[in-house]
Amino acid sequence: IAHLQIQFSAGFQLFKVIFVFFNGILAQFYGFALTGVFTAVGKTPAAKVCYFVSYATTEKEMAKDIKRLQELIKDKTFTYPVYLDIEKDTQRNLGKERLTGLIGTYMTEMFNAGWFPALYTNNDFLQNAMLSDTVTAKYDVWFAAYKSMAPNVAPYSAQYGMWQYTCTGTVGGVTAAVDIDLAFKNYPSMMREYHFNGY
Repeated sequence: IAHLQIQFSAGFQLFKVIFVFFNGILAQFYGFALTGVFTAVGKTPAAKVCYFVSYATTEKEMAKDIKRLQELIKDKTFTYPVYLDIEKDTQRNLGKERLTGLIGTYMTEMFNAGWFPALYTNNDFLQNAMLSDTVTAKYDVWFAAYKSMAPNVAPYSAQYGMWQYTCTGTVGGVTAAVDIDLAFKNYPSMMREYHFNGY
């Protein structure tokens, strides 16, 4: 489980994130409230994220995954987008056009159902496995590109929704290393204003 600190680029406010995982192959739903973690650091969870890992390599498989996901989250609310994680080697081998098409199917179907969809992937996958210009122009992207020092946000703030820049961060009261992300948009306000994700 990833325990994330999310900082807004303006003001650097700290948010704790609840992850909800869905695995397309196992068709299981996991809700991690991380209550012990939040108790340890003396904070109340302020953000909720749906993080969906898909192994789909065909339109049929993606449609099946989307249907299952929508059934599982239909009564939920999320303050951040409903992320599709695309990082599997079997998907890399599809070719850029085909993989970008699968991503587009997810985005369209989720948006039409009232969710705010977005993509999570690593920088290598984004640049080499899909049509990155198309993806970043049309969809919100949360991407992982790790740095060993404080992030220089200038290259990323205009193009992406969130940047995961380390997996070795620390949070008081949490013994494991944590991912740290920089959010360039105030997603909680966007969800409420435009009535996405159950709001």
